[in-house]
Amino acid sequence: MTTQHNHSQSDWRAVGGGTGPLVHSSDEEQATSSARRDGSQEPIAPPRLSLTSLPTEILDKVFSCIDYDIYFNPSRRVDQVLVNKRIFSVAYPVWMRRITVSSFIQHDGRDAALAGLLIHKSSAFIKVLAVGFQLVLPHLECAILHHTPNLTHLTVDFANPADAMPLPQCFFDAFRTLRHLVSLRICYVERDAAVDGFSYERDVPSLRELEISAYGRLADCAPGLSKLERLELHCFAFGGSAIPWTTLHHLDVRNSTLNKSRDYTPTAVFSEIISSIEAAHKLSPIVLRKLGLSFASQDPHHLRGYARLLGALVVSEMTDLAILHLDSLAAFQFWTCSARLPTEELCGLRVILALCPALEVLHLDCIDFYHKDTVCDGDDDWDDASLTAFRAKDVKDDILTAIQQDNLPLTFPAVFKLLIAMESTTVLDLRLQIPFGQGIRCRRTARNEVFEAEGWTSS
Repeated sequence: MTTQHNHSQSDWRAVGGGTGPLVHSSDEEQATSSARRDGSQEPIAPPRLSLTSLPTEILDKVFSCIDYDIYFNPSRRVDQVLVNKRIFSVAYPVWMRRITVSSFIQHDGRDAALAGLLIHKSSAFIKVLAVGFQLVLPHLECAILHHTPNLTHLTVDFANPADAMPLPQCFFDAFRTLRHLVSLRICYVERDAAVDGFSYERDVPSLRELEISAYGRLADCAPGLSKLERLELHCFAFGGSAIPWTTLHHLDVRNSTLNKSRDYTPTAVFSEIISSIEAAHKLSPIVLRKLGLSFASQDPHHLRGYARLLGALVVSEMTDLAILHLDSLAAFQFWTCSARLPTEELCGLRVILALCPALEVLHLDCIDFYHKDTVCDGDDDWDDASLTAFRAKDVKDDILTAIQQDNLPLTFPAVFKLLIAMESTTVLDLRLQIPFGQGIRCRRTARNEVFEAEGWTSS
């Protein structure tokens, strides 16, 4: 039998001379034999690739993918990556990029963590900082911001709504040093007059995203927002005149828990928002890509208000809409097997979606689902909050099971009718958020496809 070989002649050699058998010889064997005949040392094999031999930019990406413990304490160590000085020099800055000092930890531990940020030279590496302040020693707390000049994202949390107070002047002085800050979140502050000489657009030139929970007018709490692209408000007063409508792409206005006035009602603020947007629209078209409004109200005309609001916006480019705490969607507050979706509400939702021809993502958040039976009924060890949280997860699982078993029309008719209504819209991603961090996400890749559902739980 003759076997054909595709090897070239140089890949083969004769053993023993003459017409002996042919055997395969690798290039490495040839090099070794040649070296031995010359009396020289054998060639050194090329080194294998290892973590230490990777380029710095690759190492940086590798360490960026590691899930670090982001809660800071002065004794933090990175023993896992102490392979050599070079590895440490790359890993340590990555490890220090995201830091959280919670306001809920014990005072001693919190104070030690804050002091650690002041004495650590590596504080300059921090890019994302979430820190809880008490405003007990404001100058010490402001000094921390001076030691983190490269921040791009900052969350400043002042305890709780009951402790809301004006930010000291030193904080605004510290903000001026944050030239790279892109996103700022401030929780629980109060101000009835703007800070003299301070403007975010001038003093924090890179700022594009702001989330603020505050008592007072937006113009007083956050002056100078002309460069802002994303704004989330938890404010007592809407302050539409202070909103940069020409640059804003994402607006989220939530029903504030900071209410100090008995005259304040969600419906009144909702009307104020609509009036403000209509007035601004007369001066210049308002183009938003994402809009979120959250108001817990029993006003049955809220959906019509949404339609009026969207009518004042240029919504041809809006791809993301969130409707939050909308109690007029009463169809979603039901007991199993007894739900009916009111035609008026469903038609109202269809009107809203028809106004947004490019809409792809729809959030219906904090909608109350209830389940008739749970295993913990009658258990005195469960308080009302725990029982409701249990039911929220229970009903989420039951909805997903009903979808899998093709039994949704009978067990959860309101959800079924909603999904049927969404099939004829442009929505590709429907997110139903149930209280207590439970939710259902229904997605499809094209309008002619059916939705596929999956559950999620937020931390």
